[in-house]
Amino acid sequence: MKAKLLFLLLIVFSEIALAKPTIEFLSPLPNSEYAKISTSIILRFTSKPDAIYFKNDLIQIKGSKSGLHESNVKISSDGSTLIITPKVKFDNNESVDVKILPVKTSSDFSSPINFSFKTEKENLTVSSEDILKSELISADNQYNKTTQIPFIQKREGELPTDFPQITVSTSDNPSPGYIFLSNFSLTPRPAQNFLMILDNSGTPVYYKKLDTAAYDFKKQPNGNLTYFSARAQKFYEMNQRYQIIDSFVCGNGYGTDIHEFRLFSNGHAFLMSYDPQRVNMANIVTHGDSNAIVLGLVIQELDEDKNVIFQWRSWDHYSITDATHENLTSAVIDYAHGNAIELANDGNIIISSRHMDEITKINRSTGNIIWRMGGKNNQFRFRDETIAFSHQHAVRQLPNGNITLFDNSNFPSTIVPIHDMVSISRAVEYQLDETNLIATLVWQYVNDPPVFGFAMGYMERLSNGNSVISWGAGAPAITEVNAQGKKVFEMFLPADQVSYRATRDTWTPVPFTENGEAAPESYKMYQNYPNPFNPTTTIKFDLPVQSDVTISVYNVLGQTINEEVRSNLFPGTHSFFFNGANFTSGVYFYRIKTNTFADTKRMLLVK
Repeated sequence: MKAKLLFLLLIVFSEIALAKPTIEFLSPLPNSEYAKISTSIILRFTSKPDAIYFKNDLIQIKGSKSGLHESNVKISSDGSTLIITPKVKFDNNESVDVKILPVKTSSDFSSPINFSFKTEKENLTVSSEDILKSELISADNQYNKTTQIPFIQKREGELPTDFPQITVSTSDNPSPGYIFLSNFSLTPRPAQNFLMILDNSGTPVYYKKLDTAAYDFKKQPNGNLTYFSARAQKFYEMNQRYQIIDSFVCGNGYGTDIHEFRLFSNGHAFLMSYDPQRVNMANIVTHGDSNAIVLGLVIQELDEDKNVIFQWRSWDHYSITDATHENLTSAVIDYAHGNAIELANDGNIIISSRHMDEITKINRSTGNIIWRMGGKNNQFRFRDETIAFSHQHAVRQLPNGNITLFDNSNFPSTIVPIHDMVSISRAVEYQLDETNLIATLVWQYVNDPPVFGFAMGYMERLSNGNSVISWGAGAPAITEVNAQGKKVFEMFLPADQVSYRATRDTWTPVPFTENGEAAPESYKMYQNYPNPFNPTTTIKFDLPVQSDVTISVYNVLGQTINEEVRSNLFPGTHSFFFNGANFTSGVYFYRIKTNTFADTKRMLLVK
């Protein structure tokens, strides 16, 4: 009996060992539409491909218009993902056939791969800032900001005259750390755009004035700072000394969207794109526009080398009619409107699609949808909840598996009958039973007085159990409450200014210059240049902190021939211009003196 059992086990294990590797992830999907003409082909097997064996001559890619394509082939640093990039773009509105001969992997050769996809009909572009502005305009009739009630105002030091007035109305033992935000105007009256890190009094420990609007300024899981530049249409990464060290955009020809960017310690990044495509909506809805532009949603994961190793498109998984409150007869339709990406505890992805009132969990290995929560395709049963969330932002998962949302509640509807429904935004936490698909409301916060943030917004849970709510287009800008729901911090921007997202996080402030760059790490006085000079020269010096500075020039007798006092100089590198036209040739000395530093150097005037 034991021998028979052992024989059966050997057969089973042999079949497993000899099982051919199958495709785990493929992009573009077979028979899909609207592929970008500069798309790469992403292929991942259930076992790792043999990098030495895999060669370009195993691949044939042929466009119905563009013909045969040579490709560059690489394997991502994960050792599993093949990235096949044609050297020449495809043509618009063509069918592409892909044939790949069996690939040798760590387990066996794969089966041959044959599939086709269609490219986009035309090259359309969209500005992510324009999408955000259209969202604000479309909801303008719901604009209902709370009136400011100034309580604590603190503006220390020399701030620019156009720096926004920060008002802290509540400060009752808030969490340690700092507030991260960037401001912009909701009205035609422009506001100067700043990146800001504020302490609990509303005083900036860092700011940087920008010549463009910036969005989603925050500290990333890798410890650095990022923000989206409206002018550059990309995300910039700054290190802890405020130096820009990198930038990120979507790959495969997609524009980069403003709404979410996550950058992790392994160098992997998650971004989203809004993908405009021409769609005949007359074939989908009555009175639909036959020439409509419909915006799809694209989620990408980039590896540390910025290769696209995962791509998910709403075209392949959502229906345009999944939108809950969009006018599907319009000339332009934004049916998904993604606004948040979360890396779930199990390694998969959770996204928020505002215009579908839906939270979706996606298998990061395969791209398949795991579950859908909210909206027309809701799979969950809700417990202890009376209101269906709508037009939400900022899904995040807590270590215990619960998820949090900022429920803008643009279109409140009831799960159980209640009266007098009005649009009041809230922060919510659901306990999820992902096996039985049950969502239990375990916590919520509604401000007193109520706030309606009709667009944008954020909610996060801090490690001490406090919750931080960013009200987006509402006011205040940010509120912090403790686990019992007591308000411990509240801060306002000026009445006509908002922040897309405001967060609280730890930070070690570093002195910074007027340009928002890290200050020098120490005092330093440089040799004048030119030297010898006739008759002018420049003296440079570094200040690590804000200082009063006295700059003196002496002759060889120790007599002061020139002196200048500069008060309250900002940290940074400064210059002093010395003109020796009225002095004779010879040796002179210059001295820089602050309250804590002094240095003297020699220079030579030659006429």
